[in-house]
Amino acid sequence: MSTRTGSTHPRLLLHMQHRRGFRSVAELRDAVTHGHARKLWTQVLEVTDEATGTAPLTAFTPLPGRSRENIKQGNREYTITNAAGNRVLACALATLVTDDDRYRKAALQQLETLFDENAWPEWQDIFHRNTYDLDADLRTGMLCRDIGLAYDWLCPSLTSEERQWIVDGLDRRGIQPYLRSVEQNAWWANRMNNWTTCIVGGLGICGMALNGEHPQAEQLIEMAVPCMRKYLDQYGPEGEFNENPAYAGSTGLPVLFFSAYRYFQGKKENSAELGFLRKFCVWQMYMTVPPGVTVPFGDGGPDRPASLCASFVPAVAAATEDPVLQWFYLTHADHNTRNPVLELLYYDATLAPEPPTVDDYPLGRAFPAHSGIVCSRTSWDPKNAACVVVGKAGHGGVNHTHPDAGQVTVRGYGKRLIRDLGSVSYPKDKRHFYPFNTSGHNVLTFNDHELLWDENHRARIVKSGFDNQQGSSWVIDTTDLYEHAKSVRRGVVHLFPGVVAVLDEATFDRVGKIRLRWHPETPAKPDADGHFVIHNDTVKLSGRIVALDGEKLQFTNGRHTFEPPYTKDRMGNPLSQRNEPYMDTVTESKHCRILSLFAVYGPDTEPQQWQAADNGWQVTTNNGPVCVRVGTRGLRAEAATRQ
Repeated sequence: MSTRTGSTHPRLLLHMQHRRGFRSVAELRDAVTHGHARKLWTQVLEVTDEATGTAPLTAFTPLPGRSRENIKQGNREYTITNAAGNRVLACALATLVTDDDRYRKAALQQLETLFDENAWPEWQDIFHRNTYDLDADLRTGMLCRDIGLAYDWLCPSLTSEERQWIVDGLDRRGIQPYLRSVEQNAWWANRMNNWTTCIVGGLGICGMALNGEHPQAEQLIEMAVPCMRKYLDQYGPEGEFNENPAYAGSTGLPVLFFSAYRYFQGKKENSAELGFLRKFCVWQMYMTVPPGVTVPFGDGGPDRPASLCASFVPAVAAATEDPVLQWFYLTHADHNTRNPVLELLYYDATLAPEPPTVDDYPLGRAFPAHSGIVCSRTSWDPKNAACVVVGKAGHGGVNHTHPDAGQVTVRGYGKRLIRDLGSVSYPKDKRHFYPFNTSGHNVLTFNDHELLWDENHRARIVKSGFDNQQGSSWVIDTTDLYEHAKSVRRGVVHLFPGVVAVLDEATFDRVGKIRLRWHPETPAKPDADGHFVIHNDTVKLSGRIVALDGEKLQFTNGRHTFEPPYTKDRMGNPLSQRNEPYMDTVTESKHCRILSLFAVYGPDTEPQQWQAADNGWQVTTNNGPVCVRVGTRGLRAEAATRQ
């Protein structure tokens, strides 16, 4: 082995020697011998063992989750880029912790492949290049960030020639393309979304790693720090993320940036920026529903594991010494973590977890900013809460959102019952595909028009109330999003444990087709009186849809399909037909008041029908009969024995 050079590295997320307020390599070596840190270390070693036993990853390498066309065209989409970055990070950290030269060699082999323009033609997605025609995109930020961190950790084991080779490779493939894009006024430089934090923040971390070893390293840092601080202004006052929930995992980008920056500056005190992000982590707790998945509104899968959005939470938990955030992280941590290397470096085993209490974390909350999401749950049981109801307001200015204002979903005992469809692999002209348009959501439409979905038209939460013993209620005004609307409102009541009532009231300036659509987990069609039952394994939902003002309702059901020419994603891969069921309630009128009634039944219980009762509708639950009424005070649900 060649002679190594002296170095101040590592200086990001780790220090070689013990320093108060920072983690040393020796402390990490001790931590990985027990507890949760040992589990994470095992995952890191799984990545390194694969790296030492297989060929380096190229843009053409088949991996689970990669489509045929992405492999064939060598597209640098998220899956392969993340895998290559994880491989370099894991091998670099393993080299530092174990001093095993196999891992150093594997890291260098993967870097050699990443620097090879035949194996990785460009550090950006083909679709992004074709769409924006810039020299840098998300993949540039991801690889510069990951290789920068890996370089920082590898430095003590590298020769001066190897170090210069890595610096030169980063400059050629990432830094200069990034700087050229900034000079061309790249839109992502100031957009304040996940592109900004990934690209500008990623190159800032790269600058920290290369500081003193690359002539423009300080420039990269100076560009990133104010931008990343400005990004924090995008969060709502209650911690609301400025994009849809599935993309909230990108908060990990500012968490990583400011964690690395504290080490880079050598500040012993915890980052004020991580303290600020505590509110976001609480919002993320509310956006996580049993059995441990993220609320599926907007782009993203309908059962996206919460672990993908919780991997950075231990950094915030440690910085704020918050035991509830530690509980949230450990509860949802799993073997499919997005980045075990960073989780391992964030996790503080000395912070004992504590589950949330309803006194400090109410069972229902409204978050008005950005997507305007409301959540009501019967308990903080992460797997089997009896019922969780989530709704939203929102507007089209929220990135990765769908035209779904008023959307309501219902889960029981961890099972989907009334669902959101999520999305599919990104297609071109995505509004022509039902998961991305209004027809794919549980909302009213007028004459089958799309909701007005832009920054200028907004739905608002106009009323909400929450009681930890009784339940939750809210009203969302969506008038602004409908053409020809005089008034459109949706009221929701969730009576604990499992009775949900939704009142849609709308008035338009002309007669037209008013359609109310619900998406059940399994096919269902209301009978002539509006009764239906939804089954999901052992959990059931008994429902009924009724007209309050004598409207003539027509009930139909069907399944969604992708219709030509809209049957492929943006890379040309055919989309799988999911044939997702829906129920429609239709009336021809200029006014409607439609009441949707739901009652959730757990295992070993039989669903009961909703029946008309004095001044309302009644159903028998495991907790006794419940009555729903609509009066001058609005929508109410209560035990039927009450007067």
